[in-house]
Amino acid sequence: MKSIDEISFEQLDRTAQKMAEEAIIDVLVELSVPDLNEYWLDLDKESEPLEFLFTVGEGNQLLARGNVQTITGREKTGKSAYGLLLMVALLEGEYLGVKPARPDMRALWVDTEQDERTLREKALKVWEMAGVPRQDGRVYILTLKKAEIAKRLKLMLLAIEEVKPDFVFLDGVADLCLNFNDNQECAELVNRLIQLAEKYNCAILCVNHVTRNSGESRGHLGAILQQKSSEVYKMERSKRSPEATVVQESSRFADVPDIRFRFGEGFSLLPPDEGKSMDVQRGIFEKLFESTSTYYHTALCEVYQKQTGLGKEAAKKHIAMATKAGILHKQKEGKNTRYSLIQTEHNDDEI
Repeated sequence: MKSIDEISFEQLDRTAQKMAEEAIIDVLVELSVPDLNEYWLDLDKESEPLEFLFTVGEGNQLLARGNVQTITGREKTGKSAYGLLLMVALLEGEYLGVKPARPDMRALWVDTEQDERTLREKALKVWEMAGVPRQDGRVYILTLKKAEIAKRLKLMLLAIEEVKPDFVFLDGVADLCLNFNDNQECAELVNRLIQLAEKYNCAILCVNHVTRNSGESRGHLGAILQQKSSEVYKMERSKRSPEATVVQESSRFADVPDIRFRFGEGFSLLPPDEGKSMDVQRGIFEKLFESTSTYYHTALCEVYQKQTGLGKEAAKKHIAMATKAGILHKQKEGKNTRYSLIQTEHNDDEI
């Protein structure tokens, strides 16, 4: 063992520096320990009733306050159009069967993808379809494409604090990330969005793309976002088709029927051609029944999912709609249900 005389001042300096660093770390760790009492659930506290921003059809509710939601779909299928439809409904009071819960709601439209010219044309079309002056003051638009990625979330937070919106339409959530495949960064972003929705008691609808091969929401961000979203919607649109369908794939609360619309000129949204929509639906089922005359419910759900790329709940909903529309015949067999295709007169002539 060395004597004190043999220990250099340099060694003493390094030892003192290390002790000081360890002391600072101990203080920081102590300061960073959260207050556990803040996180106990108070069962005696009276909960506020859950409020939804919109209804569709016969009182079906969608977009719960204090929650994050997701709309996914392939590129150029019209995901942004879903947000436009909701904002037109908010301004007009009802649009294509969608109604706002209150007439005085505000919306913040946050866009990270489009050039200002295109965004301006879409925005003007929203007010035109709603039939209200653009000075109405209930819809605010924030364009973040030109902002640095690291600043976008902060700018969005500042806008939310200023506008205090009921509805936030985030068109391009992946553009708030430096890397949408970085698991930690994505988890932090989604958690921040959830905190914002809860703090400001608003609904944040996020637009995210799906991969071309798997049809799954893109990247780690997409997977985490879908897991944490209270409602997940998927945009369906056949190539070159003027019609699109918003399908609810999952919900923590209640089912919502499909929302259909047709694209008109200059970003306008029109009612669907119901006859053509049913023809498309029948065409899908006719293809599935080419090799068999009947399916049990589980098997029909599986092949329909594979054919359309939809989730399980959405497939069940489409099968129920096709049964109601007279496309499928349903027959109970004990605990099972068997489905067959109802032949049309045209099909009978061909046989």
